[in-house]
Amino acid sequence: TTTTTTQAVLIAVASTLHISAQFVITLCLTLRFWLVHYQILVEMMSESHEWKKIINANYQQEESYAVSVPRPSAGFDPIHAMQSTMASTEWILAHRSTLGNQRWLTVRSIGLFATILMVIVADEICRY
Repeated sequence: TTTTTTQAVLIAVASTLHISAQFVITLCLTLRFWLVHYQILVEMMSESHEWKKIINANYQQEESYAVSVPRPSAGFDPIHAMQSTMASTEWILAHRSTLGNQRWLTVRSIGLFATILMVIVADEICRY
């Protein structure tokens, strides 16, 4: 029975490590692609925004008016909210220090990983 118990514990530990490794790899890839995507958005928005200001002096006023006009929608509609160039530019630049920051995302990802790992370990402990 000692051998059976030892084997069961080893299988539980190996299973937990395998799931954890898969999660870490997936999370790292996802975060990396998110940061690349966010950086591309920042560069596209800033480049486009600067050119529009040069071409049309009233660009900021026109965009502000377009954003302030209420849309006939029930609740929040993220598709229409991000269609305005000015609104999306302001959102991306406002969240650059959080959603565009590798350190900020890494700290939250480690917290998420630790929470999920504790749930997995607690589940494995409850089984045996």
